[in-house]
Amino acid sequence: MKLLISFCLLSISCGCLSLAQVLPTTTTIPSIYTHGRVVSRLAPGQPAFQLPLFFTWPGSALFTYWTGTTITVTISNISFWQPEIDGIPQPKFFSPADTTASYSFSAANAGTHTFTLTKLNEARAGTATVTGLSVDPAGSFLQNPGLQLPSWITSGRRIEVFGDSYTVGYGNNVMQSNCTSVQPVYQQATDPLLSPVPLVADHFGADYHLTAWSASGLTASLQGSPNLPDFWRRGDATNPSSSWNFATWQPQVVLNAIGSNDVFAYSPDSADQFAREYANFSLSVQSVYPNASYIVVSYAPDTQMFGDPNQAERYQQYMAAAFNAVKASGIKASFLQLSGVNQSANSCTGHPDAIGDASMARDMIDAINTLQPW
Repeated sequence: MKLLISFCLLSISCGCLSLAQVLPTTTTIPSIYTHGRVVSRLAPGQPAFQLPLFFTWPGSALFTYWTGTTITVTISNISFWQPEIDGIPQPKFFSPADTTASYSFSAANAGTHTFTLTKLNEARAGTATVTGLSVDPAGSFLQNPGLQLPSWITSGRRIEVFGDSYTVGYGNNVMQSNCTSVQPVYQQATDPLLSPVPLVADHFGADYHLTAWSASGLTASLQGSPNLPDFWRRGDATNPSSSWNFATWQPQVVLNAIGSNDVFAYSPDSADQFAREYANFSLSVQSVYPNASYIVVSYAPDTQMFGDPNQAERYQQYMAAAFNAVKASGIKASFLQLSGVNQSANSCTGHPDAIGDASMARDMIDAINTLQPW
């Protein structure tokens, strides 16, 4: 997996530059592709975009070919980032709030390179904007690099997941049970690239959309988070009036992993009511993704996740009822019961650590293998 490759050949620097010193907002940069979802709603493989780019969804990224020795990205506002040069992960960095700063990355030679920049923190951390992207004076961006494109662009394989904190990898970057000292956890202690679906996408050489929000539920959410039916259609995760163009990106596999926070919030009152809402939402998903394989995902209902056996049992009842209602609605769906992954001393407030996320990814891979000839 690419995230396990060791760091090398990088220098990173930060300094304040004006936008005009990097690139004007009207500049079109060729051969940039998106890995995940961005506000400009670019489909993977689209040949160009215009700056600025607004990053809200976790795991959204830009990708480009370039020549030279140094590439510089200018970012406004708060976020946590994973840069890669030639597929090799570089040290993560944090862009502070209410600040515009430039970050430079150096390769070992002046040859042809790739650059990927992935937003790691969650949507509720706010919007970060890439306002500039430039290379050293001797370099250039390449429209036809003559190199093989990454498989997540060329394979045409696409996976989308709907979910909550267990889906997005909340606290999986902490590796300690007492993670409350890392505040806020959804900014620097969460790494969506280590969460289940990006790992699944790496396995299949697929692109993915991580449409997930910590503390969200189907009918009830916690900590002021929006319900899934209220945000899944957004292009900009933080803008309720924005709309994603579903026709530009059609997945072959959709995993719905929502439901745990409904149980935490003790809403709705009955499994039957939850099941009806779940089936109605699933029909809405089918209306925009009519050809996708649909998987109802149920987390392992252990006591560390839910706090007490009664909640764990209630969750099982809700998810079983939801799956039956989805089938009764006419949707051809599969049910995936994930194995127990939360019994780790490193779990952050009952959430799986990176090892647990990898275990969930293996279960998802097995399920997808039965549905798709990938």
